[in-house]
Amino acid sequence: MSAAEIELKIHKKQGIVYFPKRLRKQFGLTPIILPNDTAAVLYSPTANPIDIIKSLQVLIKHLELRAEKEAAEK
Repeated sequence: MSAAEIELKIHKKQGIVYFPKRLRKQFGLTPIILPNDTAAVLYSPTANPIDIIKSLQVLIKHLELRAEKEAAEK
């Protein structure tokens, strides 16, 4: 899956979020979420930690490129 953003909406009262089928297929029905105060990483419980780190490095590069592009547009 690419670094395309997917917006998830949480039901205000029930606190339930619809998890799209392609994400359920990729991460399973019991994904792990590791949050901090700014961001979170979502991964399959069977994922290898080294693979998670490599994937995060790719996503970080994607965010750096977007930040550079946005700064150049200002």
